[in-house]
Amino acid sequence: MGRNKENLHLNDNANALEPGTPDRDKLHKIRPLIDHLLLQFLDLPQEQMINIDEQLVPFEGRSGIKQYLPNTPYKWGYKIFVACDTKGLVHSFDVFTGKIEKVHNCPDLAASSNIVLKLVQNLDKNANHLLYFDNWFSSEKLLVEL
Repeated sequence: MGRNKENLHLNDNANALEPGTPDRDKLHKIRPLIDHLLLQFLDLPQEQMINIDEQLVPFEGRSGIKQYLPNTPYKWGYKIFVACDTKGLVHSFDVFTGKIEKVHNCPDLAASSNIVLKLVQNLDKNANHLLYFDNWFSSEKLLVEL
């Protein structure tokens, strides 16, 4: 049995928008898997301390969303923003596809702060979470919004 993945399909290609269309989802082919995982993460018990950070999933093949991060052990791969707890459990994530959109029903605070708002939108609002993130994510407007 070879390593042929051409028969593995997670979404119907007929429903994909044409390349170059402004609202085209670059992750269309795996969107059902991503959505399913995000729903499953909602059932995980949430700790008080949540860390917001980025991770690089190593990948050296050809891809339009592959990123180059020079100060990491693996230089090329997919950048994923994550919200996880002190045990390493992921509670939310977002695969970076080249742009970070404004979060629905939230002010536009620039890309780095918008990603924080997106990742924490599914956290329990009554849990008094302590969020930890580095200076790339932080801004005065974000801290006021949170």
